[in-house]
Amino acid sequence: MNLLAKEDQLVKNAALHLEKSENKLVIDAYNELLKFYAEMIKQNEGNFDKLHRFFYKIGQVQEELGHRYQRMEGEGSLRQKEHFSEAVRAYLDALKMSQHCEGLSQARRAEYHLRLGALFYLHNLGNPEKHFKLAMELSQESVFYLVGLISVKKESSRMSEYILKEASAFSSDIHEDGSMETPIPYLKNVVETTDFIYALPAKGIYRLLRDKYGLEGGKILDVGTGPGPFALALAKNLPASFRMIAYDVSEKMLALARGRADGLRIKMDFSLGPIIDPGAPLGEKNALPFEDGSIDFIVSHGSMHHWGGGNSNPAAVAMMLKELHRILKPGGGMLIYDINPRGILTKLMVRFHLLRKLGGEYQDKAFAHSVEHSFKREEIVQLAKQCGFNEYQVYFAKPLFPIGLSFHVLEVKKKNERIG
Repeated sequence: MNLLAKEDQLVKNAALHLEKSENKLVIDAYNELLKFYAEMIKQNEGNFDKLHRFFYKIGQVQEELGHRYQRMEGEGSLRQKEHFSEAVRAYLDALKMSQHCEGLSQARRAEYHLRLGALFYLHNLGNPEKHFKLAMELSQESVFYLVGLISVKKESSRMSEYILKEASAFSSDIHEDGSMETPIPYLKNVVETTDFIYALPAKGIYRLLRDKYGLEGGKILDVGTGPGPFALALAKNLPASFRMIAYDVSEKMLALARGRADGLRIKMDFSLGPIIDPGAPLGEKNALPFEDGSIDFIVSHGSMHHWGGGNSNPAAVAMMLKELHRILKPGGGMLIYDINPRGILTKLMVRFHLLRKLGGEYQDKAFAHSVEHSFKREEIVQLAKQCGFNEYQVYFAKPLFPIGLSFHVLEVKKKNERIG
């Protein structure tokens, strides 16, 4: 067995016990990993390109061991301090080694600073703010990756609170919508409280793919994935023969989604692309980053009203739909869920500010803004006619009833075959 295979086996062994909540076996598995990385450090003395990674891995394992003991009574309180101290030492060594690596990515160095700053904060050591600011200067995406990881674990700790608090100050430029901004606490709240909205339709989509479109595998593209709730819900309901691709125009949103996927151990691809500009000709720099006819099925949930400004710029939305038509395989289909501005529940939510109680002032304003830019049914039908889709339906999101009363679904099929 080669070294990479051995490391992979040890990591999988730890993950297996972790899933089964076998605390003692998890600790044993982590200790085996520590022995492995210590041996790798001995074997690679002087090889800084490898050493920084092994020290970082030791830091991660020591940090996880600290969290394990944190949950235990008796000796746990003493052992956790020991492991967290070892984690700090390892991260410092990783940073030291990384200074000799010219090709090391800024994202990796940023993550070293992030984890070190969080541990310093947890134990009232050093200067956590310094490390956090250094991390933000190197790579903001790394911060949002960790926020995604925290949202999945749903653990309340001083470490996670510190990262979220510090990240909030740097989150104003994610998916700006005019004067609207998307703060980190809002994003974390969204991914933790509204996942069920995405899980409900996801459960039926595999049956739709198999029974209606004859798909037992292939590439599924989620357009406008944001922090990834719909793509993650689909990935959990699809067999391994499918490949899930999460697409967005924001690196920070994709980093957040990637953190959530890593936390759930779901294999997914993440694709960053441009906002299609209706004022420029379609081409290499103004096109979705996918080959013609390369995608088996396309989904989107709650993002269509963001495409180029939604109903305030229908030309941009039409151009986006034409691009989706281009990359879709003949016989492939597309499901686009978006807000129905005439829906009874939609009107009630806006009129009585129902989301203010769930997500605060920002979420309430963001939803009202989204409703304002969403398309009416007849406008969606007109867009579908313009964009090469000969067969289409627009209907309520029935699996979501009564939540579905606030969503339209545009279902289209590429090719002259009737739906349903």
